[in-house]
Amino acid sequence: MNINHIRSESGKSLIELMVVLTISAILVTLAVAQLGSAGENLERQNIAREFKVSLERARFDSVRRRASDCNNMARVTFTSATSFNLITDLNQNGVLEPSTETRTVDFQRRADVSLVGTGITYPVIVRFDQRGSATSGTCASPDATVPTFTFCNLPCPTPTSQNSN
Repeated sequence: MNINHIRSESGKSLIELMVVLTISAILVTLAVAQLGSAGENLERQNIAREFKVSLERARFDSVRRRASDCNNMARVTFTSATSFNLITDLNQNGVLEPSTETRTVDFQRRADVSLVGTGITYPVIVRFDQRGSATSGTCASPDATVPTFTFCNLPCPTPTSQNSN
């Protein structure tokens, strides 16, 4: 007894192949777009982290030297929206010498990142006393209120968690 079985073809149609390729292309495009903005976000985070480390260094330096005189307090000075100076006792002689002990960080060419905030007028100075307390402003009129610093990818109409630190 010989029974012929009808076998079905198990191939894929051209339409199914095109649908799979289209979905794959869309997913790859989204992944590349996310990867492109990840570099900008990483650089913004690096700049914010570098600023935070500078503040910590200035605070530690003033506490270590027991700086009580305003001119001898270690400080971080924002000179513009894209650069700041760190002034600490680099040669460890106990006295600040701004002409030789200033480290400038300029991130204008590194990324499209800027310091943003309302009511910021440059220079913005943050000093630390012998106890590590921060003040801002000039020595003649110190202010116990230190501004909030926000780093934002430009253009930055409104800082959000996606475009700022």
